[in-house]
Amino acid sequence: MLSYLTHRKIFIFFLVILSVGLTMGKLLMSISMIGLSANWLIEGGFKEKWRKNIDLNYTPIILSGIFFLEIVWLIFAKDIGLGLGSIRIKLPLLVLPIVLGTSEKLNNKEIKTLITTFLLGVLLSTVVAHLVDMGFVNKKTITKSSRDISIFMSHIRYSIILSFSIFLIVHLLINKKVKMLFGIILILWILNLIYKMSSLTAFIALFAGSTVFLLHSAIYSKNKTRIVLSGIFFSILFFMIFSITTIINDHYTPKENIYFNQLEEFTAKGEKYVHLNRNELENGFYIWKNIAEKELGSYWTKRSEIKFEGRDKKNQNIKNTIYRYLTSKGLKKDSLGLSKLSDEEIIEIENGETTAIKYNLISKRVRELLFEIENFKKTQNPNNHSLTQRITYWKIGFEIFKQASVFGHGSGNHKYAYRNYYSNNDTILDKENQRNAHNQFLTYLINFGFVGFFIWILLITIPSIRIIAMKTPFYISCILLFYIAFLSDDMLERQAGVTIFATIFYLIIFINNDKNIKRLFFLEKYSK
Repeated sequence: MLSYLTHRKIFIFFLVILSVGLTMGKLLMSISMIGLSANWLIEGGFKEKWRKNIDLNYTPIILSGIFFLEIVWLIFAKDIGLGLGSIRIKLPLLVLPIVLGTSEKLNNKEIKTLITTFLLGVLLSTVVAHLVDMGFVNKKTITKSSRDISIFMSHIRYSIILSFSIFLIVHLLINKKVKMLFGIILILWILNLIYKMSSLTAFIALFAGSTVFLLHSAIYSKNKTRIVLSGIFFSILFFMIFSITTIINDHYTPKENIYFNQLEEFTAKGEKYVHLNRNELENGFYIWKNIAEKELGSYWTKRSEIKFEGRDKKNQNIKNTIYRYLTSKGLKKDSLGLSKLSDEEIIEIENGETTAIKYNLISKRVRELLFEIENFKKTQNPNNHSLTQRITYWKIGFEIFKQASVFGHGSGNHKYAYRNYYSNNDTILDKENQRNAHNQFLTYLINFGFVGFFIWILLITIPSIRIIAMKTPFYISCILLFYIAFLSDDMLERQAGVTIFATIFYLIIFINNDKNIKRLFFLEKYSK
């Protein structure tokens, strides 16, 4: 038998592996989960661990109920394989509350070790991401977007952990645990990567977290650090609001006055122009005016090997990409307009660039979203547009939920339910765009029905409310981060997502004093 001290060192070692793995991918995450579980079992002392569980008002067991829901709801699953797969993915929701909750509390030195190794992992992963961006490291996915630089996990989940790291660094700065210059440089380095990935989820989460820190600093400021950080965050928030407002105003402001009776009727080659009654703009010019499709298509085949009715390298209809690109330069959609483009601009169109204007990444992302919304209002076609596709997935998801609203479709069977829906119903979504909910709340509604969802939401929100009640801006920002992530992504259906959530959520809970843990589920009156 190994000594307690040896088991403790092994416990911390695998937590260190986990802290690095949060940014470096699934392999390290899996190794840490296996190591923590094996060490906990081999260590033994189960009577003492059960006593610890009782002393904490059964909080570790209650928290692991999120995992046991998956096992119970397996009885409703039509596809058992999907259910078992979901249980395997959700294992961190069992391992971490039990292991952390029944082990001796982490001391300050151990917490410092985990924070240090986590930040080193963040630094290493961001360096790799920048190397990918510069072409020194191969990309794992090729979507012709800056999101390809995240090679260890989905760009959404990676942006979530990067956002968390910023909140952590700010928390350390406020408490003078790191030097101001180093902390600010690291924050700017991470922000630059988030900016490159243009993750809307991260932008919203950072905005929400910044607001929390700002308000807390304004209310409780007692030292110069808080006042300085408050000023920095206020400046950032003001700049963001001003910038986005400017972008929106520019997007909707026409640079030309259009009157149908004054529009040209024929091209120089004699084809009749098409002028559609649609008002979408690209760089202030009307997209759906001055279209001569036949001669444009004929001339396009002379400039590109991609067919006019084909798709660009972002899987968009290249015809529409051509229309938007020409419009952005104020050119008509005819052979004369196309002849004014350089070979480099033709390549940009082939790569899926819809504008010749070199907007910054935030401006580009905001304009993409505005265009998606406008296009969807006119055509009801969400294909290849991330926001409107999500809205479509949610609408379909609610229809699926209503098919089994009480107990749901069973653990992990949202995939089966969506697949079945697409097979048996007409949908405007192209085959490659027929995906799942992209919303964790909706996914649990589909899997568990109202009954299971109600239990799950209690197990998530009650601890969240008690954590928020501690009035620590770092904790509040982390909770907001996860709820925002749950709205835009079904992150608990992927190993990286569930491990990120479980690690941060349960560490926040179990590094607190026992009194706070006992009160987590409003059971303090049963405390000894």
